[in-house]
Amino acid sequence: MSTTRNLPLVPRSFGTSSSKCETSPAVYGRRMYEVMRYWDEDRPEWDAEERDFAAAWRSQPKWVISRSLKSVGPNATLVEDDIEAVIRGLKAQFVGEIQVGGPDLARSLTDLGLIDEYRLYFRPVVLVAASHSSPPAAAPPGGQRSNWRGRD
Repeated sequence: MSTTRNLPLVPRSFGTSSSKCETSPAVYGRRMYEVMRYWDEDRPEWDAEERDFAAAWRSQPKWVISRSLKSVGPNATLVEDDIEAVIRGLKAQFVGEIQVGGPDLARSLTDLGLIDEYRLYFRPVVLVAASHSSPPAAAPPGGQRSNWRGRD
């Protein structure tokens, strides 16, 4: 993936070397789903890795929990009511993992007792505020600076 464009993060669970994403369903809250919809349509500036990820994203069955959305994209089902029944149905229907995307949704599913296991993925971010009178930041130990953006 290009390191110069500002793209939505590619989750590790979408490895294109595995068919996991084609069979493992995902449940998204509205906000996370709206971010991930970036991958619904091909873009000419994408490289091969981005196109592969987009194909995997589109093939994954998705359920989107939202009362405000009126429609969802390819291979997605909109869930507006009775979230608990829908999630219990998915757990009965699918063997293995069901991915949950979105912190508010994860909290709601936790409150309903529907989360069996937590896997937390952290992405460290350093925020720096500088003023014109501040000296430039010193290089990290070893003298190397990084322009890393979005690859693990």
